[in-house]
Amino acid sequence: MDSENLERYLRWSDAVVVVYSITSKQSYQHAKGLFQEIAELQKTKEIHEFPVVVLGNKNEMERYRQVSKLDGAALAKQYACSYHEVSAAGEYDDVAYVFHETVREIKREQERHMPLKPLFISEEKSMNSSISPNITSKDRTRIGTSPKAPKVLPKRTVHSFKFFNKGFKIF
Repeated sequence: MDSENLERYLRWSDAVVVVYSITSKQSYQHAKGLFQEIAELQKTKEIHEFPVVVLGNKNEMERYRQVSKLDGAALAKQYACSYHEVSAAGEYDDVAYVFHETVREIKREQERHMPLKPLFISEEKSMNSSISPNITSKDRTRIGTSPKAPKVLPKRTVHSFKFFNKGFKIF
């Protein structure tokens, strides 16, 4: 993959999973080169940080292994990312676990960079202060100032406080 396409993919990606075959030293070297390109692009092109996973595939072919687990773990440690070995040909549970963990890491990363929501404070207005206490409920209905039903908030309480004898609500 050329650098221009890699940069384009990295700009919109939420995570990167770099897969190599444990039975091929060449695929491991290619993955290593890809990591170097990613690191260089993140430094020079100001590409956002995202979770990266090193994934050794074909662990069911242990007897043909050319890349040790230590090499895979060292690559992951060098680029501060997670490392897993799976078999795409065997049970899918290991592959599913890796992808679920990657999605969880994406969510954690997004929460870390989430902008803070502004805090809205409004002055609490009392309905009874503008209406004379001597007016009965029949008079209120006739005048059009009948008390409104309280607003029902869905499982969220509005906190309020008094400051200089004025009520405030925090949203």
